[in-house]
Amino acid sequence: ENCSVTGTPVANTIRATSAYSGGLVGNVKTTSSTITGFIVRNMVFSAGSRSGAIMGDTDAGVVYVSNTHASDCTITVSQYAGGITFGLRNASTLTNVTSTNMTITATSTSNDEIGGLVGCTSGNKTFITNATVDNATITGAGTRAGGLVGYVNSQIEINDSIVKKLLNN
Repeated sequence: ENCSVTGTPVANTIRATSAYSGGLVGNVKTTSSTITGFIVRNMVFSAGSRSGAIMGDTDAGVVYVSNTHASDCTITVSQYAGGITFGLRNASTLTNVTSTNMTITATSTSNDEIGGLVGCTSGNKTFITNATVDNATITGAGTRAGGLVGYVNSQIEINDSIVKKLLNN
């Protein structure tokens, strides 16, 4: 709770040669995890797939994220990325989260599934409340790119959320 990761000019890159890169955790597989008050700034993430500034994916897990922020980060993948996380699954929630000054790029020509906050939703209904994406550049060589969510593959409830200054290439 209440932690931050700030990149320095020399050591600010997290790389995963295949999948799952994140500022806090690569992949959450537990039935109930909570992330509160986490901040990631000035980081570079590079992965084959499934990357986000806070976590790479929620895979089979359920995660409750609140009061968490990512800013001034660059995420480059072949496919599957989001400003906060690639996958939001199985009744997971994002509450009071921001993704600011982010550059998210997917190079695959198939289904990119990239978003300013979340790349993809799946499983049980997921929830996004009071979320902001501000000044994001989202570039995909394939399909399924969005300002907030790249691909909705399950029920989702979005409340009091906004996307500002979006460049979707």
